[in-house]
Amino acid sequence: MEPDPTLPCGGLRARKLPLERTVLTRGKATLATYIAAGSAHPTLVLCEVEQLRQSDLEPLEKLQAFCTRRHVLFAVVAPGEAARPMAETLQRWGIMVFLQPPSDDEIGAFIRLQRVLRNPAVWPGLG
Repeated sequence: MEPDPTLPCGGLRARKLPLERTVLTRGKATLATYIAAGSAHPTLVLCEVEQLRQSDLEPLEKLQAFCTRRHVLFAVVAPGEAARPMAETLQRWGIMVFLQPPSDDEIGAFIRLQRVLRNPAVWPGLG
């Protein structure tokens, strides 16, 4: 395969990931589970909170540990600049924090990037 210099990322064309989204609202948090088509195993759990507070840190860390044990990606959506200090704390623990709700394309790109970072052997398969 010859790279196309007009495309970003070294000319490799990224494939769209067909993902099914399931949403569960609990209290003030919303959990969105993304499952790849044809799979029963979640690919990503995205937790959206209205406000990121100090009291949210421990439950989010536990949820991230739970997802990690099951090889599921975990990220948090905490909109607003007020969430930035708490977001930096979560990122030190390895939790990705979006400061605005991500688009479907951003979700797909995040999943592809995490797969590459966790398993460099999949790099040739990105084209």
